[in-house]
Amino acid sequence: MLELARHFGLRAYLVVNKWDINPALADQLEADGCKLGATTLGRISYDPNVTAAQIKGLSLIEHGQGQGVSEVAAIWRKLRETKPNAA
Repeated sequence: MLELARHFGLRAYLVVNKWDINPALADQLEADGCKLGATTLGRISYDPNVTAAQIKGLSLIEHGQGQGVSEVAAIWRKLRETKPNAA
């Protein structure tokens, strides 16, 4: 995907999900993404509340519980800073 974005001259962003399961792999993903021109927006820890939200048919933010909520919110703020017209 990152190579395709680079081919078309598109900005690419990276979010590493469940990074805390394998921190070394998360570091490698970010390094590889950087080499291909992606900007890392953040990391989301493993959070069983994500599954709980999915079961209820809610987004994590709507569910409103768990560490992932603040991590996703921080990533959204960073994305808005890089793209001011984001809703």
